[in-house]
Amino acid sequence: MKYLKVTTFVRRFAFGAFLSVHFLFAQPVIAEEMREMDPAEAVAYFSELFDQYPDKSVAAEMVQLINAKLEAGAYSQLETREDLAKALTADVRSVREDFHLGVQYSAASPTEDAAHNLDKPEVLQTLRKENFGFDEIRILEGNVGFVHVSALNDVSVAGETARYVLGFLKNADAVIIDIRGNLGGEPNMIRLLESVFFGEPTLMNTLHYTDGRDDPVEEIWTDPKLTDIETLTNAPLYILTSRYVASGAEDFAYSLQARGRATIIGAKTLGAAHPGASHYNENLQLNFNMPHGYTVNPITGADWEGIGVIPDVETPGKDALATAKHLAWKALGYAANDDR
Repeated sequence: MKYLKVTTFVRRFAFGAFLSVHFLFAQPVIAEEMREMDPAEAVAYFSELFDQYPDKSVAAEMVQLINAKLEAGAYSQLETREDLAKALTADVRSVREDFHLGVQYSAASPTEDAAHNLDKPEVLQTLRKENFGFDEIRILEGNVGFVHVSALNDVSVAGETARYVLGFLKNADAVIIDIRGNLGGEPNMIRLLESVFFGEPTLMNTLHYTDGRDDPVEEIWTDPKLTDIETLTNAPLYILTSRYVASGAEDFAYSLQARGRATIIGAKTLGAAHPGASHYNENLQLNFNMPHGYTVNPITGADWEGIGVIPDVETPGKDALATAKHLAWKALGYAANDDR
């Protein structure tokens, strides 16, 4: 069986494209198009990709399930490619709820979408309007720095803004970073933000790839030289989380928490840790998202897959900032009854 123009691109922690709610935005197709495609072709292609999945026993169970459903005629009853994508996603996630795993209908390769082309003027203009993911920065009462980070964009375009934000915060006595609603992004931005809080290179995570590459192990270290800001290495750090924090944003919180460098405040996060890649099949007009590795934290010996980041202080989202402020003031020596 031949598959034409299959495109693979790596979005290691860029979780937003894989989140289940994004399947709601897949483009509809007419019922006649489904009859032109054999579901067996999609199942065969998807099954092959599971050779990359980090947990081989789980992968075998998923492959067995979708092939059994194919044999039973479950997919031949569907009307559109979008329906098939949703069914395949639901079936494999019924075995394990891996949010980096799934299928989406797409009329064109995601690599041709403007969102994946940072050199396009219209993409840069959109990112600028969003201040490259740094939505709000300010100094709160008691000289507590605050920043809300909605996305972790690539350092090649967002690095200047990130360094400006960190520079703005460098004289703060404590720092609160709000990542509520952040669905992830690029590892180089995670590394940049983490580095400002360590005075020397520190191992944060080790990535183990299971897709057959020549160098299957990658260590992620902080580097103080990335910012040359030395004033925040000992500042109390608080990170605000919510249920809809995922992937690279979870990595940021989990790694700093494991190192004892940050206090996590808010709600348990989604639990999407597996790095992965997207594989677009033009014949099928389907985009297959497949995890191809796992993370090992040097402190915990594990990651946050399927578990999420567990807050040190669990509190409803609406109360997270107020809680963080009071903890920061307490750490800085303000009286317990001082409401600032």
